Order: sequence, then C-alpha cells, then structure tokens
Amino acid sequence: MRECCTSPFYKSPPRARAGKRRHILGEPPGISQSDEVNELSKIFKLEEAEKVEDPGTRTMHWLMNAGLGAEKMRVVIYDFEPNLRFDKVHYHDERESIYVILEGTAIVHLNGEEHVLGPETVAYLSPGDIHGVVGTGEDGLKMLEAWAPAERDTTYMDYERKE
Repeated sequence: MRECCTSPFYKSPPRARAGKRRHILGEPPGISQSDEVNELSKIFKLEEAEKVEDPGTRTMHWLMNAGLGAEKMRVVIYDFEPNLRFDKVHYHDERESIYVILEGTAIVHLNGEEHVLGPETVAYLSPGDIHGVVGTGEDGLKMLEAWAPAERDTTYMDYERKE
C-alpha cells in the first residue's frame, strides 16, 4: 500500500479516464457526477494543516477554510496555552457550531453558565447561544471546532468571570 500524504495536499493518482469521476460501486442511482474532478478534495496529515499562531494564547490548525477552498463550513483545531482567561463571549445569528474537547480542560460559557469540559466532551452551540471558551486548565486545551455556515456573523460582548 502506498504511503499517503507525502505533500501538504496529497492528490490521488490520475484516473483511467481523465476528468471523469467514477464511484467504486458504480454510479449511485439518481446522482449525476460532474465531468470535472473536484480539485478541492484533499488528504493530508494534521501536522501539514495551515497553522496560525497567536503568541501566548493559542495556535490554530485549519482543516477547512477559504484558503483551502472550503465554501460552506470551517473546521479548526485549537491548541490553547495553560491557565488562560478570556474576557469576551459572543453569539452568531445563523451559525451552528460544535466544540469537541480532545485534550485538557475548557471553561466554556454558555448562555449565562460556566461549564468545565474535559476530553471526549462535545458542546453543540445553536444560533443565538451566547458562548465562548473563557478559560483553560493547567494542562492547556486541545479542541476541535466546526461551524456552518462559514460566513462571519459574530457579535462580541464583554464577559465578567464568576469567581
């Protein structure tokens, strides 16, 4: 078997009929495939994801964003530093989001309440929910966030931490 991901954006080998996408089980009933191969399809290793650093707070690893050609949703993995506190929360008019805690601890504000979330915890956020990661634990935080639609519709507000 061939090793995948030798370049940041691995592309599959040329198809037998260039440009025609074929389904391994044949053409799905009622679905017409385009004659153009979707050039946005990618396979890559997490370490090859676009990285954006915010020194002293977090590093973002973009898995889906406009730079990668994603139009309808965004996916990012955050690596937050330990023992952080933030003073902003926000809401979205249209956007649905999901937080998946991979490692560490997140202190998440959701509609007036703080929740301490650990690994393998998921938070689903509906449009209109006032939310945000307002702190991290002593081991930091690794968290995946995905949202759609991709357009920005964020309204920020100050947050006073309940000690």
